[in-house]
Amino acid sequence: MLTSTEVGKKRVTVKQKDGTMTDIVLSPFKHVPVLWVNLFALLLPLTTGWLISNMGLVLTLKKDDTSNTFDRIFATKDGFLGGVDMMAKEELANLCLQSNRAHDINFLHKLFGRIAQDTINNTAKHYNLQVKARTPLEPSVALCIIANAVQTDAPKQTSTKATKHGGRLFIDSTSVKEIWFGGYKCALGILDDYSGCTFGALLKKKSDQQQVILAFLQHLQAKGITSTNVTTLVWFGKSPTGV
Repeated sequence: MLTSTEVGKKRVTVKQKDGTMTDIVLSPFKHVPVLWVNLFALLLPLTTGWLISNMGLVLTLKKDDTSNTFDRIFATKDGFLGGVDMMAKEELANLCLQSNRAHDINFLHKLFGRIAQDTINNTAKHYNLQVKARTPLEPSVALCIIANAVQTDAPKQTSTKATKHGGRLFIDSTSVKEIWFGGYKCALGILDDYSGCTFGALLKKKSDQQQVILAFLQHLQAKGITSTNVTTLVWFGKSPTGV
């Protein structure tokens, strides 16, 4: 008998044979530790508006503009099994990319934070990454509002400078759509204006910032350093150096 230890939702990315990737949420998702593959209840989606069709042995589930095709066919002794590649969302938060393989430009667009196509190509060239030459940027991606947004220029220097350690602190934070290794999704940076030293912390949720900042200020006070000016920066695209 198989026993599930957890029941809930799981965010995954479906990867088709042609390289197409689609983000979906599996619900209800049951975690069974002894299984090394996911078993998909094919009839369950039909109760929530999905339609099923086939072309030979290949089955496809479709709802509105989203479709998932079970394009991996495995022969058994007396029949066939259909499957599809599903990657947990955490697996997309790669610490590094292989330079000896070609990467889908739509995958890089998402991984790099939905940047423009020219920026993708320049970044890939800088880090010696290969981009699939014949894979076009999807129309919806090419018109991505985030990728084409123009950021407002921010002053690079302040008119005054702190005259002692802790005299002025700049605090900045940012978050990513994909979860980093360890379950972290946010980064917090604190910059001491006087020394230029940067202190960083990785956070699992943005609401943890208050506790980290208060702990940092208490640490400064314990060393006899009192900050009289704390400036919170709105994210302009880059976290402080060192985060």
